[in-house]
Amino acid sequence: MDINKNEIKESINIIDGALMEGYGVDDTEHAEKLLKIMVQEIDANKLYDNYFKEVYGIE
Repeated sequence: MDINKNEIKESINIIDGALMEGYGVDDTEHAEKLLKIMVQEIDANKLYDNYFKEVYGIE
């Protein structure tokens, strides 16, 4: 199953929003790992003005 760039962007926004709001997330390790993989996959820092580098340290 292929996931397109728009689906990855949507998933990134959902995970980021959940982490920022703390929606039932006690241990964020797995969510942050998944976020890192997706951010790097589509080079989201270029799309979002280095937001993920500044907030999560993801390059």
